[in-house]
Amino acid sequence: MNFTDEDIVVSVCLNVREDAVQDAMRHVLAPVAALHVERIEVETTHADGGRTGVVAQITVIRKNATRKGGADAARDAVAPVLRAFGVSEFPIRFDDGGLTGEVGFPYGSPSSHGPYGVYAIFVGVGVDPLNPEGEYADYSTDVEDLTPE
Repeated sequence: MNFTDEDIVVSVCLNVREDAVQDAMRHVLAPVAALHVERIEVETTHADGGRTGVVAQITVIRKNATRKGGADAARDAVAPVLRAFGVSEFPIRFDDGGLTGEVGFPYGSPSSHGPYGVYAIFVGVGVDPLNPEGEYADYSTDVEDLTPE
């Protein structure tokens, strides 16, 4: 997905306590609908390991309506996302470049926050916070490079 400098990209990682993916999506789409987002991507899968239910990643793209700089614009865009998902407002920690960051949940806090089980929130200003270089990994069907020699 291509982004402009006006896009604030917020990636919300959830652990929804529903057994069926359909039920989990019904559960999390209500707060998303309230955000009036520019664009949205949703990925879900059944949890494994230490989590139960469904793990979802929701990417919300909001426009920088305030014309503020990167960090301030990101804070303004993330605040309603936190409220929509029932998460307290925590500070955003930005990287050195100031284009990507994450919500700084306090150390020792519960592993999931709010009624939707939010466990991580990442933010990017004009970039995907999980892939700021913008290059997608190429996973070809050729497994030759995966075969031990």
